[in-house]
Amino acid sequence: MKKRGKGIAAAFYPTGMAGGGDFTNAIVKIKPDGGADVIMGSVELGQGVSTVLCQMAAEVLGIPYEKCQVSQQ
Repeated sequence: MKKRGKGIAAAFYPTGMAGGGDFTNAIVKIKPDGGADVIMGSVELGQGVSTVLCQMAAEVLGIPYEKCQVSQQ
């Protein structure tokens, strides 16, 4: 007899000292060569935030992913 079911998962990953998570932001600077620098206000801890921010900026700006660079401040 096969058992079948439905499931759902949800996660909330707060960071910082605010209890509910600290918000962050990013600044995008366009370079003269047509590339972009994304300066983010959070620290990359292996979640892939740098990659995702660069992908989003490249898609919105219409530039290749390779021309996007992320730095943490």
